[in-house]
Amino acid sequence: MTAYSAFLGIDIAKATFEVALLLDQQRHERRFSNNADGFERLQRWLESHSAAPVHACLEATGRYGDSLAGYLHQAGHGVSVVNPAQIKAYGQSKLQRGKSDHLDARLIADFCRRQSPSLWHPPVPAQRELRELVRRLDDLQQIQQQETNRLKAGQTGPDDFLPLLTRFSTALGARGTDALAGLEYRDGRLRARFRE
Repeated sequence: MTAYSAFLGIDIAKATFEVALLLDQQRHERRFSNNADGFERLQRWLESHSAAPVHACLEATGRYGDSLAGYLHQAGHGVSVVNPAQIKAYGQSKLQRGKSDHLDARLIADFCRRQSPSLWHPPVPAQRELRELVRRLDDLQQIQQQETNRLKAGQTGPDDFLPLLTRFSTALGARGTDALAGLEYRDGRLRARFRE
């Protein structure tokens, strides 16, 4: 196990991420774009501070941090993806009252340094694909429940499926409607069947 001397707290969002680097009793902060260019800029910024490898920590916030975590792991850094409840509890124990992206990044970096959370390893491709399919299924079930609620409220009827098909296609993502074997409307319920 690597003993890290630099700790990187990452507060992740859809478009950007804020970082706080703790290195040799100093703190450095910066914001980057949450895309491949931002990841490369982060790596160069870390190298400019002679902070490689780092132990990077970010909250498990769905898809927003997946690519960054994978990039950092591939670049040889230690990465921990932690439950947001752990960070919240840690902040409460430190009596932190303020809430902003840079304060969150600082708190996550401090958590990483003091708590040494276990390292994350990227899922194998089959695990990633399964996770994405489960997310899509959840999205589709949520859409189905919304449509069921609309039908019960009398807001839509069986003839209003074109907008629904568009929403299904969006929820299916890159696989598109090719994954959909059929839709069935019966007894006020919409059912989707998927290809194997």
